[in-house]
Amino acid sequence: MADNQRSGAVSAIIDHIVQELAHSLDQPPASIDPDVLFVDMGADSLMLAEALQDINQRYRVSLPIGEIYETVNTIARVADYIHSHGQWAEVLGQKVPGREAVEAAAPAIAPPMP
Repeated sequence: MADNQRSGAVSAIIDHIVQELAHSLDQPPASIDPDVLFVDMGADSLMLAEALQDINQRYRVSLPIGEIYETVNTIARVADYIHSHGQWAEVLGQKVPGREAVEAAAPAIAPPMP
């Protein structure tokens, strides 16, 4: 995937997470820095657990809560993790290069007969 496509997808994921956390923190989205540690932005464990549950469901990833405190501890790092492990393209309504041929080759399934 081209770097500009990757950065566009990661930016869209970051925007979504910023919106969600800004709402939870009762702050304007512009005040949320994606490179600041979650603990430094004032997010408590309950907020992070709820945000993580939404992220795991929405993007179909299995990011453990421990990672939020250890290595995947900023919005930007979560977005990179999602981009590498999740189904972000479907959520963002984007095509993943290389899947078009697979989708085109898949046979159409007829609806069941009444």
